[in-house]
Amino acid sequence: MSAFQDFGNLTERRKAGGQLRMKRRIMIASITSFAVLLVCISAAVYAYHYNTSDNSSANGHHGSITPKDLPESSKTIKLLCSSTDYKNACESSLSKAVNRTGSGISGTNDIIKLAVRVIVDEIGKAFNGSKAIKSADPMVKGAIEDCMGLLKDAEDELQAALHNLGGNDIQSIPDRSHNLRTWLSAVMSYQQTCIDGFPEGELKSKMEGGMKKAKELTSNALAIIGEASRLLSMLDIQGINRRLLTTAGHGVGDGSHLPSWMSDMDRRLLRQKSKISLTPNVTVAKDGSGNFTTINDALANMPKEYEGRYVIYVKAGTYDEQVTVTKKMVNVTMYGDGSRKTVVTGNKNFVDGTRTFQTATFAALGDGFIAKAMGFQNTAGAIKHQAVALRVQSDRSIFLNCRMDGYQDTLYTQTHRQTTIMESKIGSFINPDGWLPWDGEFGLKTLTYNEYANKGPGANVQARVPWPGRKVITKEEAERFTVGNFIQGGDWIGATGTPVHLGLFN
Repeated sequence: MSAFQDFGNLTERRKAGGQLRMKRRIMIASITSFAVLLVCISAAVYAYHYNTSDNSSANGHHGSITPKDLPESSKTIKLLCSSTDYKNACESSLSKAVNRTGSGISGTNDIIKLAVRVIVDEIGKAFNGSKAIKSADPMVKGAIEDCMGLLKDAEDELQAALHNLGGNDIQSIPDRSHNLRTWLSAVMSYQQTCIDGFPEGELKSKMEGGMKKAKELTSNALAIIGEASRLLSMLDIQGINRRLLTTAGHGVGDGSHLPSWMSDMDRRLLRQKSKISLTPNVTVAKDGSGNFTTINDALANMPKEYEGRYVIYVKAGTYDEQVTVTKKMVNVTMYGDGSRKTVVTGNKNFVDGTRTFQTATFAALGDGFIAKAMGFQNTAGAIKHQAVALRVQSDRSIFLNCRMDGYQDTLYTQTHRQTTIMESKIGSFINPDGWLPWDGEFGLKTLTYNEYANKGPGANVQARVPWPGRKVITKEEAERFTVGNFIQGGDWIGATGTPVHLGLFN
């Protein structure tokens, strides 16, 4: 997910050329009313596509299409679908949805909502399809069970996206696009995880076929939101520019270069260097000196409703249990006495019959989860293949001074905003190849594996695998994956009291 850039002032834009001036004039005319705004956006984009029609044949566009040729909703659908990978599915599904909805469609925002609603319909079909599968094979039965839960999670993400799209405020799409694309990306992950759980064979192929349209529509919705945001930003409509941090290259720990739009309270929180003293709601201790002896008991006894953060202190000890912080357990903070002192351990693995998705010793699903000074490990050896120590599905989760130990798939960052590890020290235990195929040739031509400014004996990239998507990125490319840009860390991490560096260190 790339960060959106700021756009210059009016004088700078005038220097950019005649085409951009034309878009600006269209923008000025559109401010008169919201209804006119939507019409002008469509007109501007059609002009833009017409001016770039030399390349349109390769993308399925035709310069002969004009705003007069089609009803307003059809024009908007063609416009938004032009950026998708599955244009026919996009135009067909949205046109049918508009026809079913009737006169309730009032503009671009409504059509974007429909792009999400059609995914809900397809997810429902896939859910019913998975329920209809019958098998005595325990692996298949387990995969079906996983799919039911994953597709329910996907539906929750889609409902969150629809709620976010409430109203007709098309101007705020660029500001909301990060959240929208985060939720939709999570839906794609759930869809693929559902398929991956089935053993190779006819049933897996059947499930993959049943999920095909839902995956295509999700991909389309992601592209539509990205295109709408790009076009609105290109037109530079007043008030929609994202409030990016003024200086992403500075850490917040030093209290300097904080953006002007931050509140006084956020500024104070961001400037704090000292460790914030935590007062636990409950304490877990193996020796019986706390409220509970297991982490699972502490979670099971959480109140269904609480304000702010729910804090669990886990005293030093090795806790042999499989823990899940469920989706309903939001804003949970769990802290220990050190990553080598407070350790959650397990040994579930793929070879012994557990699906990768379910092997995690510790799974964080509830949004806003924070772990401090804890260790998570899976002790299944290398011969046991996939054996996850920590699975993260929680959005805006933080792991501070934590340790993850395992052999394969140690950290499974399943969904939501994740960041790339850069400027890191890589030990000699890393094979010079750097990467191994997941499943034969699967994904080798489409993957993206980036490395930047790492150090240590394992950081030499000369012998890395020669896959097309494996590369050393530039500083400019690396900036896109910093905490400030990639996960909008300046908006939320500081408020948790966690020290954070938003940009590159060097």
